[in-house]
Amino acid sequence: INPTMNKLHFKIDDSTDLYSFLFKLGLAKSTIDDLICHQAIFINQKAVSKNQLLFYLDEITIERQPEKISIPLFCDPLQIIYEDDFFLLVNKPKNMDSLSSKRHYEDNLSSRVAYYYQKKKIQSNIHIVNRLDYLTSGLMIFAKHGLMHQFFQNTKMTKKYLLKVQGHLKDKEGQIILKIKKSENGIKRIVSPDGKTAITNYRVLKENSQDSIIEATLVTGRTHQLRVSFSFLKHPIIGDELYGSSIQSPLQLCCYSLSFVHPITKEHLSFMLPFNF
Repeated sequence: INPTMNKLHFKIDDSTDLYSFLFKLGLAKSTIDDLICHQAIFINQKAVSKNQLLFYLDEITIERQPEKISIPLFCDPLQIIYEDDFFLLVNKPKNMDSLSSKRHYEDNLSSRVAYYYQKKKIQSNIHIVNRLDYLTSGLMIFAKHGLMHQFFQNTKMTKKYLLKVQGHLKDKEGQIILKIKKSENGIKRIVSPDGKTAITNYRVLKENSQDSIIEATLVTGRTHQLRVSFSFLKHPIIGDELYGSSIQSPLQLCCYSLSFVHPITKEHLSFMLPFNF
């Protein structure tokens, strides 16, 4: 790992123009304009001042401007699963906020990552790629810089969850399609004809006497999607009192698998936590 690395390098494989190339990578026009204004984009080692044509084998260099941490730091253990110059992958414990909040201003996952960044002299603010709820555990990605965060927004990611639900599902494999929206009061989500479509693929991995262990793959990413979906099927996730679980327990829900193509190196990456239910 080279935490002080601040340049991204790309080679052109077909004629295009600078804006089109950077749009395809996932950068917003305002970001590109700002990079050009700060003379942070180079074509063949020459700083650009406007949109330019690019040709086969041209080399593009983008300088990542140093960022400052904007949240409080918190010194506590951080389980790192993977790290490179572009992102950090950690295992989030259950019952922990992903972001700094009024309830957990310092003791949250982002503040732990911020402390780690400072310790390692990583000049990046906090940029969460896939946020998990307070009650949910599992794999979370932090992009190292706002530029990397934009690249990740253009990256297709397969997210799989392990969950334990009450009872046994009639169909051991299938797809759940619902329309979900926020309720008028509180954080709860409800099924409603005027909600946003939520699609989940699932398969039962194991059945115990009173419950089932399920692997669920998100097709969409709505807030509380899995919790609402299995509650709707009358099989709430164990420990989910908000959505009808009658069993007192920590929420049995974990983001245990992530796979995607690295937005910079183009390497296919796949990560999986041990089966822990």
